[in-house]
Amino acid sequence: MSKTYKSNAESVLVVDDNRCVRVLLKEVLLDAGFKVYVAGNGQEAVEKVAICRPAVVVMDFDMPIMNGVEATRFICKSNPLLPIVMLTANRTPELAVNAKIAGVATIIYKPINNDCFVSNVRQILHTKIA
Repeated sequence: MSKTYKSNAESVLVVDDNRCVRVLLKEVLLDAGFKVYVAGNGQEAVEKVAICRPAVVVMDFDMPIMNGVEATRFICKSNPLLPIVMLTANRTPELAVNAKIAGVATIIYKPINNDCFVSNVRQILHTKIA
């Protein structure tokens, strides 16, 4: 397990099975000055992290093939310092506990406010750097 994670600064991997959500979040983050990568499910996210080396991952929970918690577990095994933000409409305590155990840094609940979303991503990125 690697103790260091060298990322592409100011880059975000957006993972969501809903294409409209991916496009919206990508545009919001691009407008805020981030470099943005996208993936359509958890399995793609695991692969993209290895290739793209994002500074932050924004991950939907409910996706086909591999959900966000499962993908987070895989990613955190080899990249424990990579912050992962869970984006979900599911407000159950069970999800919150499982997400934190898997390695999620924070959970943002849908629907999102674009400005608050960007602010949260920036805060997580700068906390990681500090």
